[in-house]
Amino acid sequence: MNEDFSSSVYSKNIIEFLTVASEYCGFLEKSEKFSKREFLEKSQKILALLYLKSSLIDKIEIIEDGDIERFVTESDYLFIQESLSAKFGTLEQFIDVWEPRASEKSEVVQVSLSECFADIYQDLKDFALNYQIGNEQIMIEIISQSKLNFEVFWGPRILALLNTIHNIIYSDENLEDENEENNHKHKKKNSKTKNGLLNNKFESYQDDLDNDAFDDIFGNDVE
Repeated sequence: MNEDFSSSVYSKNIIEFLTVASEYCGFLEKSEKFSKREFLEKSQKILALLYLKSSLIDKIEIIEDGDIERFVTESDYLFIQESLSAKFGTLEQFIDVWEPRASEKSEVVQVSLSECFADIYQDLKDFALNYQIGNEQIMIEIISQSKLNFEVFWGPRILALLNTIHNIIYSDENLEDENEENNHKHKKKNSKTKNGLLNNKFESYQDDLDNDAFDDIFGNDVE
C-alpha cells in the first residue's frame, strides 16, 4: 500500500466521519432510551453533523477490488426500522427523497421516516465495521463506496429527514409518547434481537474514538 493511500484512509476527515458514523449507529441502537422529542432533537443535530462530515470526504480511486463484507443482516435492519416506527407512532410518514442519477433528472422515491434512518444506518454500520478490520485495501474501497452512496443514496435521505424533522419540531405536533405501554411491549419483544445487534463487533474500537465533539448533542445519555 503506497503512502498516499495510507494517508488518505487515516486522514482527519475520514476519522471524523468514522466518529460521527459510529455515534449515529450507537444512537439508533439505543433509541429506546430517549423520548420521542429527545430522539428527534438529537437526530436533528447528528444528521446535520453527519452530512457535513460526509461532504468533506475526498474521493479515492479504487485500483483493485477488496473483499467488502456486509455485516448488517435483514433482521438487524428490521430491528432498527421497526423500533423507530414504533417510537414515531402517528408521526411515522412517507417522505419524498430526491435521488440524483446519471441522467439529468433526479428520481423521486417515497420512503418512510423509519426506513430513511435504517437505510443510513445500514451503510454506516457496514462502513464502520469494514474500516475496523484494518486492511487498507478494504478501507480504501469502503471509503470510496461510502462517498458514492452519500452522493446518490443516503445523503439525499439525510436532507429529507432534516426537512421533515425541522417541520415536526417547530410545528404544533404533539411530541409526547402516545402509548408507553405499547412501547414497553415492543421493547420487550425485541430485546433478544437487540442484544445480538452487532454490538460485540463494534465495541472493540468504539471505546477508542474521541467522543468529545458529541457532548453537546448527547450529554451522558448514550453510553
